[in-house]
Amino acid sequence: MNDVMLLGTCHEETPHYTQKSLVEIIGKHKPDIIFFELPEDWVVDEELFGGKVSGIEGNSIKEYTEKYPDCRIVLYDIKNRNKIYREMKADENERAFNDALELLYKNERLSLEDTLLYEKLNEVFTIRDNYLCNEYPRVINSEISDRLIEYKEKLIYEYYKKVVVSYQELIQYKDFIEFQEEFWNTRNEAMAWNIVKTLMEEKDGIKAIIICGFEHRSILKKIFKKYAEEVTIKEYWDYDINQ
Repeated sequence: MNDVMLLGTCHEETPHYTQKSLVEIIGKHKPDIIFFELPEDWVVDEELFGGKVSGIEGNSIKEYTEKYPDCRIVLYDIKNRNKIYREMKADENERAFNDALELLYKNERLSLEDTLLYEKLNEVFTIRDNYLCNEYPRVINSEISDRLIEYKEKLIYEYYKKVVVSYQELIQYKDFIEFQEEFWNTRNEAMAWNIVKTLMEEKDGIKAIIICGFEHRSILKKIFKKYAEEVTIKEYWDYDINQ
């Protein structure tokens, strides 16, 4: 059995979750492998990112592995992630759908029930963006954070699937909303399996860190329970790390 930490991060530095703090966390665990939330096709000319890194995770991993070159980086996201998003015009459709929904809300075109749910969903997004995303690593990696994200995911997909077929202004986004939910679930399953498959090929006693955006954390934890015989996932607070 291998010693594996699941570590949720923000994708960019925040006042309390910095590159320095992430490097310190990695350094205290001293991993043999760092699992990084990128697809395998991110390797360009046999070099990660084609020599370029970005975001708190990429910069922190680069800093750590330059000091400890024996630490391996394993990319575990679903293959062709960005290509799939581009083909579905995900960013464009998400913005257009949200703008159309917001316009219905501002023009008081939503039903009372849909209005209340819209306001509740916005409250959850506000808590995530203004509170969680500005918190310390210890809070990001907590049950409170997990429960909020789980609630947001449940609410968002139930609500979007409801309103997209209820208003003529939104019906054109029906296929996209279905894609969003299906691909999110498929992607998380693939990510977990890619990690498990790698660990199954390793000898016992390997120390590893799975670095993921904190919105993946609780989902991955649930999926990993299916592979309990292959890998035991430890939480951030299972280690003596004062962050």
